[in-house]
Amino acid sequence: MKLNILSKAVSFRETAWIPDPWGVGAEFEVLREGCRRLRGRAKERLSAAPARQETLRAVVGKLLRETAAKAPEGEGTDEAPGQARTGRTINELLRETTADLVDEGKLAPEDVLGMRREGAAEAALDRLVGWRGVTTEDGEEWTFSEERALELLTDDSIVDAGLVGEGETVGAVLSATVLAGSRMVERFRTEALEEAEGESEAGSDSGASAGPA
Repeated sequence: MKLNILSKAVSFRETAWIPDPWGVGAEFEVLREGCRRLRGRAKERLSAAPARQETLRAVVGKLLRETAAKAPEGEGTDEAPGQARTGRTINELLRETTADLVDEGKLAPEDVLGMRREGAAEAALDRLVGWRGVTTEDGEEWTFSEERALELLTDDSIVDAGLVGEGETVGAVLSATVLAGSRMVERFRTEALEEAEGESEAGSDSGASAGPA
């Protein structure tokens, strides 16, 4: 895909502005996926988080580890990081274990959905660093803060029919928008680097073939 000027302009910035999914005029400033600042924020948030009581997510994780430990010796592989001895990734085992818990009646489908939304909101919060054009119902500017960002990313109001994400919660749609925007800018950067490398190699080959004057 040929990069346009805008793509190149944003691809090396740490942050980028993305529009709201409904076209109401708001914009969100997101950190580029993979940038050092994002890694630092995520690490800081994890280290500063108070110890939590065992949650449904912890229960699923515990069962997942038990499942992996009970796998027959020699089955699967240990070579790839993040994989259990069954040869399946942790995420695959997590989905399977969660589905089993739902089938057995030990976990409600709405709890699973809540876990996914919570995880998406936390990930989006790490990436969201500002906004503009976000207002209250009275039309007053709603200045950015992490507390307000979390409030927006976990808003359980249902999106009206005919709008992007209809039937989903406002928070879920916004979280997905922030995550997609962060990944998009990272993709632009990767493509720009690959294109620059290709142009550099082409220039070197051209110079070599021309030889001395």
